[in-house]
Amino acid sequence: MPVQKLARASEFAQARMGDLYRVRRPHAEQWWWRVKGKHRRPEDAADHVPVPSSLIGELARYREHLGLPPYPAAEEETPMVVSLYPQRDGWQPVHRTTIYRIVKSLFLATAERIAADPLSPLFIRL
Repeated sequence: MPVQKLARASEFAQARMGDLYRVRRPHAEQWWWRVKGKHRRPEDAADHVPVPSSLIGELARYREHLGLPPYPAAEEETPMVVSLYPQRDGWQPVHRTTIYRIVKSLFLATAERIAADPLSPLFIRL
């Protein structure tokens, strides 16, 4: 079984749209995220994390909301997750602490839903 690579909040906060790239094959395409993990030197190779097609669809909606084309261009410097408050010189990345708080609140809300209704399909799936 292949090892799934996960990103830290700080890696996600530092990510740029240009870190995503598409590999086209005759019958399918796959998007990948090029990410350098913690304690990597500049000369170290990046990890390549597969991105589900459903997430790419949501990314396209997100980008269109920001006034960007649906798919990122190679080497695009737009942050993967932008701050709600753009600066004069363009979009700024969201801080890793903000990502942590969002993820934490989602998990807490999910735990509360499970506790309130232990027979919910959400609980049964776990």
